Amino acid sequence: MTETRRIFKASWRVLKEEGALTLARYSLEKLYRREFHIVEHKISEETLSRNLKILQDGADDKFPIPPISLVELVTGSFSLDWFLRSGKMTVTNIENLLVQNSLKLSDFNTILDFGCGCGRVIRHLNIVKRLCGCDSNPEAIEWAKDNLNFAEFSVNRQEPPNIYGDSEFDLVLALSVLTHMTEELGHRWMAEFHRLVRPDGFLILSLHGEATLQPLTPKERRRFLDGQVVVRGERYIGSNRCAAFHPSTYVREELERIPSRRFFHASRST
Repeated sequence: MTETRRIFKASWRVLKEEGALTLARYSLEKLYRREFHIVEHKISEETLSRNLKILQDGADDKFPIPPISLVELVTGSFSLDWFLRSGKMTVTNIENLLVQNSLKLSDFNTILDFGCGCGRVIRHLNIVKRLCGCDSNPEAIEWAKDNLNFAEFSVNRQEPPNIYGDSEFDLVLALSVLTHMTEELGHRWMAEFHRLVRPDGFLILSLHGEATLQPLTPKERRRFLDGQVVVRGERYIGSNRCAAFHPSTYVREELERIPSRRFFHASRST
């Protein structure tokens, strides 16, 4: 057993004996019993050490930290540091994109974070009057409801429609959502996004674009460069095992043909 793992397990025993099982609103006992033994062989010493420090100190935003299983689900990583930093970085990127279009987050009264997971991004958006998040993962939504009470959360199906009404939001965020769908399903959700956005509202997407082609085979790259969507792992729709890559020409010529509100996209998934 490595030194970090010995410290981790010893910390849990001390906490148990002293009856102080919660650090930073998060139970180390829960982490140990339900999760740590599952991911122990997958997590590096450095990540484990940093995770333990974050659990002890708490997140800078003072909100609770999700279970590692949910962190890995939404980021593909067991790093709590990356979960927190990447969410904040995404909001900064959104703010920069809005500024480029003479807008700011405070201009919007109602925002929907579609595919919000356990709140990686939405926890950094709590300045909006009405903030909603939805996801197809019930466990992630249950955690968000219990721990991020400044927003409204709901479970959606993998197929449209969504539970919300027509033109209900000033801004809809669909961050790394179409990146985990088939082309046909992506089209249907794009139409649904536009239903949800007000006539003078906005839609922001993040996609796998030209900067993310490294995993593709030569044949897939040729297809992508010809302006066609490339989808890998279609049977795993909605998970990280399904990855869709959208050329910028396709985004302009195909996605934007759908009757739309104002539309922003970023070429690299966040």
